[in-house]
Amino acid sequence: MNAEKTKILFVDDEKEILDGLRNLLRKRRRVWDMHFAHGPEAALERLAEARFDVVVSDVRMPGMDGVTLLEHVRSQQPEAARLLLSGHCDAQASLRAATVAHRFLAKPCDPQVLAEAVEAACSLQRSVHDPAVRAMLGRVDRLPAAPSVYMELCRRAADDDVSANELAAIVERDPGLAAKVLQLVNSSYFGLARPVASVGAAVRFLGADTLRDLAIVAQVFAPPKGTRCAVDVEELAAHALTASNIARTIDVPGADADEAATAALMHDVGLVALAHANPEAVADAAGASGHPEAERARWGTDHAALGAYVLGLWGLPTRIVEAVAYHHTPGRSHTMPTTLAVHVADQLAHLPPGEDPLSTLDLDVEALADAGLVGRLAEWEARTRDLREHLRAKAA
Repeated sequence: MNAEKTKILFVDDEKEILDGLRNLLRKRRRVWDMHFAHGPEAALERLAEARFDVVVSDVRMPGMDGVTLLEHVRSQQPEAARLLLSGHCDAQASLRAATVAHRFLAKPCDPQVLAEAVEAACSLQRSVHDPAVRAMLGRVDRLPAAPSVYMELCRRAADDDVSANELAAIVERDPGLAAKVLQLVNSSYFGLARPVASVGAAVRFLGADTLRDLAIVAQVFAPPKGTRCAVDVEELAAHALTASNIARTIDVPGADADEAATAALMHDVGLVALAHANPEAVADAAGASGHPEAERARWGTDHAALGAYVLGLWGLPTRIVEAVAYHHTPGRSHTMPTTLAVHVADQLAHLPPGEDPLSTLDLDVEALADAGLVGRLAEWEARTRDLREHLRAKAA
């Protein structure tokens, strides 16, 4: 990516819209190298001529719509952030767009909102230094989900008597599906005044029909049969769900329980995304997967940063993105209570029964001490033990 200026391509079939963007964003010329394409065909020509950091396209254009154009962008320049602008977009179109766009913005779009979205995308790109890794992750439009979760969600969503809590419990069993649900509900299509960080709240808002459609779309856009993911998605999902339950249970002071549970559910999505985007790379470095220091030696970054990169591009709430980014190093986080809750929950989910957390786990003791929480580890270990006994009893 150009260190001096961010290279951005704006696409719209209405010249007046492009002229308006050019005028509204003129103050950004010092830091942005802006290009304007009148329609999708002109955009394809520009894409063939140069590399872009960000592509911002209108949705409804004659001949080729914005979603189709961004599919070309994903194929030709997967490292570019992909944003969609739309003034008219129904729920089904939003579901389709969710398979290719990183962010949705409503038209007319306030210049400051657009600028912040572009800057956020560029900031995330700078956090992953290797363009090849950014390109790999740029191809990830969905995270592979455990098949049993999708089948059960489709079956239960078709039941008129199913409750939102029941559907949320199914969604929370899979980090990839939960991430997509939050991406959709936080898109500009719904125009919510505040970001939604709770899977339960997102499920209640979307409703059973939209959830079922989202599951179907995710299956339609799944990789072809015969491709493989280099990690055990079912096993990772089980660990993520355990960590999520622990984060909700341990009651870290200052942390919102639902927010911490959601972040814990997604804390390892970077590992899944990387394995899904490039299974050979992960298979070749299987010993590195899940170990931040080894991952950084192999890829120049770790699964925590990669997960935050993907979730940030998808527009998930900042507190969740940051908790995922720093779940191994909570002392670096600006949202310390939530990140600490995720850090502790992740570690406790790995704790063998009867073992001492301090001597067994890779805890950030300094961060816990700074927060005055080291003395609560025994209590948290006991809560985790009780939680596991409760879950085993439910499963029996």
